[in-house]
Amino acid sequence: MEIKFTDEEINLFGESSFLSKSLRPTTVIAVTDVELICCTIDALIPFLCQTPDVLARVLQHCSETMNHLSYSLHAFRFMDRRQKIASFLLEETDQDNPDKDISSGCLPYTHEEIAWCLGLARPTVSSVLKEFEKKHLVQCAYRKVYVLDRSALKDIVASV
Repeated sequence: MEIKFTDEEINLFGESSFLSKSLRPTTVIAVTDVELICCTIDALIPFLCQTPDVLARVLQHCSETMNHLSYSLHAFRFMDRRQKIASFLLEETDQDNPDKDISSGCLPYTHEEIAWCLGLARPTVSSVLKEFEKKHLVQCAYRKVYVLDRSALKDIVASV
């Protein structure tokens, strides 16, 4: 049987345990219908050797995960609350993402959900978003944040 994948069809999680051949707990919540395939690295290697496009996607995903974790550590340690929120808004709305219902610079998250994603308190997120809204950087609506001025948000992230 031949299996063909497109980039949209492959989403990985739990890949960090592949090379160490260990088990790590992973929690995932699907927002759309999914097909779950569970396998060991020993079972996966022959398949990856026969399908270089999937191997390249797995390696790209691992690289993106490392980059994301590195940036997250940097943000956690060195960014203030305004920079964290500005960075999050920019990152999440950089590209449309139908799986997350993100399109045209609109993030469909509540203040509470943004706070949870960033490890901040909801009142802190609400206060910063209100500040951004007064400066016309974002527009807040019920369960939505619209990014209006990406350039100004980038300036906030870059400020020291």
